Order: sequence, then structure tokens, then C-alpha cells
Amino acid sequence: FESDAATINYGDSLTLKLQKNGYDEGYNTVISAVQNATVTVNESVTSYQTNEVGEVKMRFSKSGTYIVSAVPEDGYLVPPVCIVTVNEYAKMQEINEALENISATYKNKTDEWTVMDMGAYEKYAPQTENKLTDEARQTFINSAIKTIKDPTASLDTDIDKAVLGLNANNKNPELLYSVNSNTPISAIEKLNDVEQSTSAWRAPYTLSAYNQGEYKTDIYETTLVDAFLESQQEDGSWDEWGKIDTTANVIAGLSFYKDNAEVRDAIDKAVNYLSTQQTEDGTFSDGYSGPNSNSTAMVIIGLCAAGVDLVNDTRFINNGNNIIDGMLSFLVPDKNGFGHTDNAIINAYSTEQAFRALIAL
Repeated sequence: FESDAATINYGDSLTLKLQKNGYDEGYNTVISAVQNATVTVNESVTSYQTNEVGEVKMRFSKSGTYIVSAVPEDGYLVPPVCIVTVNEYAKMQEINEALENISATYKNKTDEWTVMDMGAYEKYAPQTENKLTDEARQTFINSAIKTIKDPTASLDTDIDKAVLGLNANNKNPELLYSVNSNTPISAIEKLNDVEQSTSAWRAPYTLSAYNQGEYKTDIYETTLVDAFLESQQEDGSWDEWGKIDTTANVIAGLSFYKDNAEVRDAIDKAVNYLSTQQTEDGTFSDGYSGPNSNSTAMVIIGLCAAGVDLVNDTRFINNGNNIIDGMLSFLVPDKNGFGHTDNAIINAYSTEQAFRALIAL
């Protein structure tokens, strides 16, 4: 290679040029490009090949150190070697600062989504001092038990959120106890008993709840998954309340079943649809208020669940901006929250969804 070492940031591409030394009739050194050589990374063959001028443009899936080599069509006497150092994603410091600042304001929150977010954040950043207080956690648990015990409680989403919040905070939703009682209460049994909606704004959370453990609920899950496969639009979307947000939410719910070929095809089709809807600045619009942080956050959550590399996947790089650039464009200057359609004023709803999206990322 032209260089035997290179350093880049995660998310950036690296171009290497492969050459060979030869001699002309006068025994003068002649340097020429090597085309159609297969590139290897850490001794594993990749799909990268050098072009007609000997160049190859590469991306790396994570930070770290890599040994890059190449095998020309006619073999070689001396293998080329380039040691590539891939630094952490350049914007991780900004993301982590935002997560820390926002989590500091959530320590006493007791609503289901924030409790779930904080449990997930503690798993991502166990060293953080910004953890849900014991009082807030207990208040949430008490509220969840009350909902599960209520014989009139019939909304599946209420039970879903209880299960997700409990699991995020290391509480078994099948072994809950009321005060002064030794009789266990199961949120899963309650979820099985209520009427389960196939709505794109309810069923994905039920599927997520069921996938927090081995609950032997295949019959319920299959019904919801089949309903989504039947309701997918021709363009790959689901359209219930704004195609962007709805499609992203369904992807998140179906992601637990992506080993199923039919589900995998549906997710791929949906991901490709979303890639056609990204704006030039990397954001997404719900079709009502224009490009906004909530829609962008929902897409990040769905794509992360589907396993899409949001830094490198060219389907989500528009005009040089990826979806993370789009998300961070709504981050207010002091990094304490997110605006809805700009980064001027913190919006509480936008901040919670952005917080959740960045944890997913």
C-alpha cells in the first residue's frame, strides 16, 4: 500500500491504494497500480476489491485496530500490510454528555417510559451517578402492581409498559407482591387476559413485553406478527398515524422475530422505505410538523432494533449527513435536552424519545 499505517474516526471511510514494484528493461524501478485485488481484514476475506487504479474505499464496523492486506489475482511475493486504527465515533462524546445531562433530570421520575429509559441507561453506563432513586423505582413498582391487580384494567399498553419498566429495572414481572402478601402476581398473565390490539401503536409494545423473557406466549405473539405482515403497505410502510413513525414502531416490534424469513423480508422492505424518506440534513418528518426530533428518534429506535449500522449504512446518509447528525441537530446548545423542530427550546416529550433513541444507538 502507499501507506503502512492509517488512523480514522469510526464512521469515516478510508481509501488505500495498492501498488507493485517492478523493473523495466533498463532495470529501473517501475511502480504500477494493482487492480482487482481482494482485500483482507485481520486475515479474513472481505467483499472489497481494488479498482482500475488500485484504490479501495473501506469502512469499518467498529472502533479498534485492524490489519489490512490484499491478495492480487496473480498472487504476491511480499504481502501488503496497513495497520488501521479506527477511533471511537467522533460524536460519542457529545452523545454521552447529552445522556448524562438528561439522566440527571430523570432520577426522580416515576412514569413508565422514563423508568424504562433509566433502567436501560444504567445498563449502558453502569458508572453513572444518575440512577433512578430507590423511592422513584418503588413508586413505579407500586403503580405497576396496582394496574396489574385492577380487574377493570383492560388496555394492553398499560400492562406492556409495566412489564418493560419492571424488566429494565431487574424486576421479574411474573413475581410481584402486594404489601403484606406472599401471593405472587403476574403481569404476563394479566397481559394474556386483556384484549390485545393489532394497532401499530399498541401491538409492538406487547411484542416487546413478551420478549423480555421466556413466557410461553407464542400463540399471542404469532397472532400479532401475522397481523403486521398482512397490513404492510406495498411500499413497505405501515400507515396508521404518520407513515414514518408508525413504520419505525412496527419494525421495533417485529425485530424480535427477524430470524423468520418472512418477517426479515418485511423488515428489509420497511427499512428501505424509510431510507427513501430521509431529508438532506439526516432528519425525518412525521408529515404533520415537518422534520422533527420525535420522528427521527422513532426511526433510530426501529433501525437499531433491526440491526442497521446508522453511522456507515449509506441508505441513511443523505447529502453527507447520517441520521445521528439529524438527531443531534435538535440538541440544545447546553446539551440538556432536545427541541421538537429546532434546537432552541427544550421539549419534554422530544427529549424523552431522543434519550431513548440515543440509548438504543
